[in-house]
Amino acid sequence: MRKIHLLTTLVVILATHGPFALAQQITPYSLYNQNTFLINPAVAGMNNCWYGFVNRRVQTAGVDNAPSMQQLSLYGSLTPTHGLGTTIRYSDLGLVTQFSGNISYAYHLKVSEHSSLHAAFSLGIDQQRFDMNEVIASDYTDELLVGQNQPQSRVSNGLGLMFTSRRLTLGAAMPQTFSRKSELNFAQSELFNAYAAYDLASGPNWMLEGFLLYRNYDEQTDQLDIGSSVLLKDILGLGAIYKTGYGLAVMADVQINDRFIFAYNYEIPTKTQSLGGSHGLMLGIKLCRRNKPVERQTYVTHTQPALVTWPTLVEPVETSAQLVTQPTNVEALPDSLNAVFTQKDLIIRFAIASEDSVISGNQYKVISRVAEILEAHQELNVTIIGHASASGTEEFNQQISEARATAVANELVQIGVAWDRISTIGRGEIDPISEQDEENRCVQVVFHVN
Repeated sequence: MRKIHLLTTLVVILATHGPFALAQQITPYSLYNQNTFLINPAVAGMNNCWYGFVNRRVQTAGVDNAPSMQQLSLYGSLTPTHGLGTTIRYSDLGLVTQFSGNISYAYHLKVSEHSSLHAAFSLGIDQQRFDMNEVIASDYTDELLVGQNQPQSRVSNGLGLMFTSRRLTLGAAMPQTFSRKSELNFAQSELFNAYAAYDLASGPNWMLEGFLLYRNYDEQTDQLDIGSSVLLKDILGLGAIYKTGYGLAVMADVQINDRFIFAYNYEIPTKTQSLGGSHGLMLGIKLCRRNKPVERQTYVTHTQPALVTWPTLVEPVETSAQLVTQPTNVEALPDSLNAVFTQKDLIIRFAIASEDSVISGNQYKVISRVAEILEAHQELNVTIIGHASASGTEEFNQQISEARATAVANELVQIGVAWDRISTIGRGEIDPISEQDEENRCVQVVFHVN
């Protein structure tokens, strides 16, 4: 009889904490669009970078001892086809505390020129226990109470699958593929989630993305997130999510030097059981492996080229006719022109993951100048070299760089340059021309003797 009474007391106590625990478990994070590893381990190793994120979420802002969750996640690429990641999470739900940790492995497979498949599995451990400081009982030596004071552990394993293409991302994950419920299990676990994201539109300085996230829990609870976000100048991100059965989340993030990110979200609930809003913080860092930058003028080399001094391109700018008629040594001409075209105002730069959205605003100036040089020097041909530096696989960056080079070549053809005088190369992210990622989203112009 005493055990029944104690069990009832524990359930009643938990019920009073229920609004906190339920809301905490159903909406663990709203910043998964900035860190997709939160919902799917297949993200690990998609590109040539390593990521580290620290997340903190507090339920019901302004309430003392409100439930909170902290998570550390690290993941990245071992080789172009293999990725590794790890997650450590601690949750304080008042009466119950939870701890989990796991390691994830991901494999990446290119299935076509513009798309890839990514699969992952994770293995770890979950623990939960009662906080005895929150329990009031007449007999603290009771067998049931003592048993619940001991950590309850279980092995956890998850699966993740993801498909990526130029503009579309689809993913599905099972965070816990099997479970063994303990005698008292107050945690609500996510059984399945499905994610979709699509680049809706973009401009020279912005990109708009829409996304969906469906979650299914072990108590027949479903939740659907419908959201969108916009990235401005590769620096500021703004977004909003409608969470069915819960409310609205708004978020903002700032990216610094394409390496650091700070993100914040606030949730506005519609259910009274939520007892107020929740807020979350995220700090992240991205570290990418880079090959040694290559010299831009080394694509075409000559033995002992004649020294030609070129005027600096300052106002007033020399006309193209003046530029193309100065050299008299044909073999030295390509090197001289290539040196001029390394100047910043003659390099066409693109938006972060766009094939044709130019942010430098100089494409017509550069294309016109190239066409005039080729017209004046029939002995020359030109190679357009594309570069990329965007989130995603190496294959994705390769495709973007090729498309950028082709886009510039098409513009040259449209103004009268013959196709047989133009060649294109996509270098992806393997030959960066700068240590700054934003400067590697570009095309180079390289002249050579035909």
